Amino acid sequence: MSDGEVHEAMATGHLPWFFTKRPMPENATTRGTAPQGGIVAGVTDLAHYLAVQMNGRDDVLSADGKRAMMRPAGAASPFYGFGWFVDTEAGTVWHTGTSPGFEATATMLPAQGKAVVVLVNGGSGVGFGETAPLRDAITARALGLDDASSGSRLPQKALFLGLLLLPALYLLATVWAWHRRATIRAKSGWFGLFSLWFPLLTTGVAAWVVLSLAPTLIGSPLGTISRFQPDLGVALTATAVTGVLWALGRLVVAYTGDGRPRLRASTPAGPASPPGPGGV
Repeated sequence: MSDGEVHEAMATGHLPWFFTKRPMPENATTRGTAPQGGIVAGVTDLAHYLAVQMNGRDDVLSADGKRAMMRPAGAASPFYGFGWFVDTEAGTVWHTGTSPGFEATATMLPAQGKAVVVLVNGGSGVGFGETAPLRDAITARALGLDDASSGSRLPQKALFLGLLLLPALYLLATVWAWHRRATIRAKSGWFGLFSLWFPLLTTGVAAWVVLSLAPTLIGSPLGTISRFQPDLGVALTATAVTGVLWALGRLVVAYTGDGRPRLRASTPAGPASPPGPGGV
């Protein structure tokens, strides 16, 4: 059970880290995730559990209760029973699980009395190093089903690569702003000031979306994302921070040095007056 202690018999989990995986520093269980993943088990333990689910007998649970768990809950929930996802077309009942550094799939084919458990001591990255295709392929082969594993995951890979490129682009833009500092300092009028200050607003809003709004909408705070996918947490934070720093850097460049942005351009000087009598 998850007791917060280190257990040497446990497999070492691996977390995604920029196109590779790095081992977790220790095999300590965590009490914080005990309610949803607090039982440490191997494939044999889980195989026995699935056998009990399909044995058709009254034991810990009633036979009728087990069958009800594997049926759709109703028209409003056609793909979920009670604790199990239900695929009526394939005739399978399944569920996945994940803890930092570990992922699992347990699948039953009740009509044939067959079941498969796949445990992986590695967490999935975003598009890169995902374990779902591996788990799905092993499950399909063992049960004689069509392989429904996902394909190339190009959108997810593009998203992750974009998050990695943005901080570098912001840093390059900051260097470019310093190189073009004379042009930036020469900005004047309402449009010039708008072009200086508006990026700070947009990058600030973007940072809020990346670090707060988006994680809230998907139900995973940034701390949770960083715990399961530390490389993604670093990429999100770096993107948000470097964007704001670029906008602030432009303002620092604009308001330091010899030039200063002005609300209105100065009035050009008129022609010099001719010298008066006796003037030089």
